[in-house]
Amino acid sequence: MGRGGVSTAAKAAGLSRTAIYAGLKSLESHESPVAQGAGRGRIRAKGGGRKRLSRKNPKLLEDLEALVEPATRRDFV
Repeated sequence: MGRGGVSTAAKAAGLSRTAIYAGLKSLESHESPVAQGAGRGRIRAKGGGRKRLSRKNPKLLEDLEALVEPATRRDFV
């Protein structure tokens, strides 16, 4: 890509230079990005990401249902 090529590609794609370098590395190693992940076809490690709000606050669903009157609530079954 020459001098400044990665920076130009990063700006054009809206990615960080680190992401471009990681992509180039995976292309050179002939491995898919998924194969480099946490294994078993996962990109994010198991348990990564946000925790469910209902796990943090077990009464959340009960409290939300209490806010909605039964006559105004529609059940979409």
